[in-house]
Amino acid sequence: MVRFLAGEFGVSRCAIEVVFGRKNVNKQLRIKASSRLPACIEPPAMVSPGSARPK
Repeated sequence: MVRFLAGEFGVSRCAIEVVFGRKNVNKQLRIKASSRLPACIEPPAMVSPGSARPK
């Protein structure tokens, strides 16, 4: 899983830390300094100052 995610996020394997659930099916990971987001993850919408927040 870590190897797969490292490739998807463009980081080395040591940049991914399993924070919770090492032996559980539910896991929480920390990814340090990702150079890109996988296509399935949409970046947050940018809000310019003075404009309404997106709904």
